[in-house]
This record gives sequence, C-alpha cells and structure tokens, in this order.
Amino acid sequence: MCRCRQSIYHGYLCVTGCGKSEVALQPGETIGYRWVSEPEFLRFVHSGACAGVRRERLAGYVATLEGLRPG
Repeated sequence: MCRCRQSIYHGYLCVTGCGKSEVALQPGETIGYRWVSEPEFLRFVHSGACAGVRRERLAGYVATLEGLRPG
C-alpha cells in the first residue's frame, strides 16, 4: 500500500503457477492486468518505461524479489 497525496494505492503482485487463461477480470471493477515473468517484471521496473512514482510503489515487491534471487 502507498499513500500518495490524497490517494491510497493498493497494488498486488501474484506469483503463481496457473495459466493466464485462468484470470477472470470483473467487469466495471478491474481495468486490466499484465502477465510477465519475474525477469520481465524486474526489467520493466528498472527501465525508463516505469514512472518514478510507480517504481516507488513497487519498491517493496522489487526488494523482496531481488532478495529471493540466487547470488
């Protein structure tokens, strides 16, 4: 969770073994999702394509993933 200005942002990162065809978005409640591998996710977060504020929101997830990676 991130509190930014007058907003509270909840983001979710899910590590799963199920296929992306199993994801069902709720009409009117969900905008979308992106299905990526862990390396793709980390490349995106560290790239210029990921806005600074989003990178800040994802910092905890990134630290956890990078901490789990073998040396």
